[in-house]
Amino acid sequence: MELQNWSISMLVLCFVYKALGEDILETRASIAAFKGHRVTLPCKFTTTSTGEWMFIRWTRTYNDSVINLANIQNNVFSANWAPGAPEDFRDHVELHKSIKDGEYSLDLIIDGFRCSDIGLYTCDVFTMTSSSNIVSESNLEMKANPGQPSITTNTIEVKENDTFRIECNSNVGIPASTISWWYTLPDASHIYQKVTEGIVQELTSTEDCSNTAAMSTLTLTMSAELDGAVFVCSPTLDVGEDGKPQNADEVKIILYGKETTTQSTAAPTTIKATITTEVSSANNASLQFSAILLSCLVTIFNLYFTRAT
Repeated sequence: MELQNWSISMLVLCFVYKALGEDILETRASIAAFKGHRVTLPCKFTTTSTGEWMFIRWTRTYNDSVINLANIQNNVFSANWAPGAPEDFRDHVELHKSIKDGEYSLDLIIDGFRCSDIGLYTCDVFTMTSSSNIVSESNLEMKANPGQPSITTNTIEVKENDTFRIECNSNVGIPASTISWWYTLPDASHIYQKVTEGIVQELTSTEDCSNTAAMSTLTLTMSAELDGAVFVCSPTLDVGEDGKPQNADEVKIILYGKETTTQSTAAPTTIKATITTEVSSANNASLQFSAILLSCLVTIFNLYFTRAT
C-alpha cells in the first residue's frame, strides 16, 4: 500500500515538473470592446530555454485569407510590421515588444477600435527545437450598450374587443438584448408589471457594426380593463422601485367610443322686458283741453257756413 502511494506521488511530481518545463503561449481567447476605445491584444511566450532562437508573429484571418501583421525575434530588439500588413490597420495600431527573463511579448495596441478591426487574430511561435509552431488565437469583437427605445405615438384609441399591436424600436446593443414590456393599470397606483405574452422581436438593419437595431411588437386585445393603461418598453432590465424601467418609452391605451360624462351647459336665459308708457295727469289734462277747443272751432265753422247759404 505504501509503495502504491509513493508511485502515485512520483507520477504527480513528474507531471508538474513537465508542465513547468513546457513552453507556454498566452493570449486572450475573446476580447470585446466599444467602438473608438483603446484595445490591447496581448501575446506572451514563456520558455525555460535560454539563448534559443525564436520567432513570434501576429496574423489575421480576413476574407478566408491569412494576413501577416507583425513579428519579433529574440535576437532582434525591434518589432516589425510584416510587408503585407494593411495600411488602414497600421495607421491606428501600435506594436509593443517586451523581452525579459524568459518572457517574450508582442502586443497589438489598437488606438480607436473600428468595425474593420473585428476578426480572428492568431499569435504563433516558432523555435529551433519545436517540431511545429505553438498557436493561440484571439477573437476580437465589438460590444455596445442598448440605446433609447421609441414608440411612434403617445396614445392609442382602440375599440373594445379589437386586436391591435404596439411597436417599439431600439438599438439593443452588442450582444443583442431583448426588448421587454411592462404595464400599469389606472387603479394600480402606478405599480408596473412585466408582460409575458404576445411579444415578438426581430432584428432590423443597422448602419454599421457598432450596434444592433431591433423592433419588438406587442399584440393585445382591447378591453374595458385596459382603458387608461400605460405600456412601457425597454431594452434593459434596470427598473425603479415602482417596477418601471429606467431607459424606456411609453404609450397610453384609450377605449374608443366610450360614453363620457360631460358637464351640462344651461340654455341661455331669455330676458323679456315689458315697456310701459306712463302719461302724467298734467299731460292728460292738456289733451282734454285741446279736444274741447277743437270741438268748439268745428261748431263755429258749421254755424258760419249755414248763414252764408
